[in-house]
Amino acid sequence: MDEGKRALPLGWRPDSSVRRDGRPTVRDLAQEPERLVDGPRVGKLCGHAGEGGIMTLETAQQSEYQGDDRWRWAVWIEGTDDELDRVAAVTYKLHRTFPKPIRQRTDRASKFRLDASGWGTFDIFVTVETKDGRELELVHALELSYPDDPVAPPRKALSSPPKTRRVFLSYSAEDAVQAAKIREALEPHDIVVVDAESLDTSLPEDLATEVALENADAYVVYLPTSEGRPSRFVSKEASAAHRAQVPMVVVGDEQGEDSFFSGAKRVSLKSARMKLPGVIASLTRRPTKRRP
Repeated sequence: MDEGKRALPLGWRPDSSVRRDGRPTVRDLAQEPERLVDGPRVGKLCGHAGEGGIMTLETAQQSEYQGDDRWRWAVWIEGTDDELDRVAAVTYKLHRTFPKPIRQRTDRASKFRLDASGWGTFDIFVTVETKDGRELELVHALELSYPDDPVAPPRKALSSPPKTRRVFLSYSAEDAVQAAKIREALEPHDIVVVDAESLDTSLPEDLATEVALENADAYVVYLPTSEGRPSRFVSKEASAAHRAQVPMVVVGDEQGEDSFFSGAKRVSLKSARMKLPGVIASLTRRPTKRRP
């Protein structure tokens, strides 16, 4: 619904006249910066007639500016307790430039919340699956803003998104020194490195790991030669990376092919500084953005 409480057709967007093919940045939209509010921003209202009667759901979001033209954000489903109890799963279709654009949530307690991060605005296509086998289609227009003075002038549009890549680095505690060398090999090449120490502490550990991997362009794991298989801690992160279908890179001395990391790219620790950034780039080629 709009501010006048009128029903709006599916796919309606308040700024459709300025959107273009591709994923616009906040600067592209030339929005006046506004200070972020504490409460959630509510999306469009839709209805659905199921076996339990009329079902009215809406999307909501929160966002927080992280600096360097990146935001951390979340979107979820709002409705009555009875309505949410009738939902079996919610599938979110993000922009094609995300490493994993299709994501499903089944956690009723969190209102099927999806946590993610990125650099631009886009429409999120939401499919709500009910327990009686029906589906409800929603569209959420993700809105992001800079935490600046609200009277500041609009920013100049960017011709392309930031080129920063993100990798999830997995290693055992006893290998922290080697992990630091891997980090040093990547960060000078505009590659953001996240690991278990930098997870979102507001989320349960397993969910925080899942969110971090879904937003990573690659998964890098350090395995010393002495290990026949990774530690339990690393195995847990690797399994989550498999589920998220994140490209994998194994860093370590020459070793036999392990079925646990079958198909992963391999780089020795000695050559990591020279070769690893190029391997990450080859795994995370992004589609060229069409000019307007």
